[in-house]
Amino acid sequence: MDSNEIIGKIIRERRVEKGIGLRQMAKDLNTAPSFISDIERGIKRCSDELLSNIAKYLDLDEGELFKLGDRLPKGLLEEYRNNDKVKEILSQIAGRLEDEDIDHILEVIYKIKENRRTGHM
Repeated sequence: MDSNEIIGKIIRERRVEKGIGLRQMAKDLNTAPSFISDIERGIKRCSDELLSNIAKYLDLDEGELFKLGDRLPKGLLEEYRNNDKVKEILSQIAGRLEDEDIDHILEVIYKIKENRRTGHM
C-alpha cells in the first residue's frame, strides 16, 4: 500500500465511522464527491490544504496524516520555506528554485529523516 492508499483508507474509515456520506463531506469541504472518492481509494493525492481541512473535519490528527502521507508537517514546511539560510543553501546546490521546488526538496529530506528514524531505508 502506498502513502495515498494509506491516507485514503484512514479517511474513509473515519468518515464511515462518523456516519458522514461522501456527498455531504464533499459539499462541506467545497469539493467534488468524485475527488473525495478518488482520495479515499488512493487514486489521487489532495493538496496539503485539503488534507488539513479533511483532518479537522473528521477529527483526525493532522500531523499523523501528513507523516503517513510522506508530507512535511505544515508548520515545519512554512518555517523552512521562510528561512533565508535554507533557501541560500538549496540555491547554492541547485540554482534558482521556485517555492514549489523548495517544498518538494524539503519533503524528500523529511522523508529520508523519518525513514532513518524508523529504520525503514
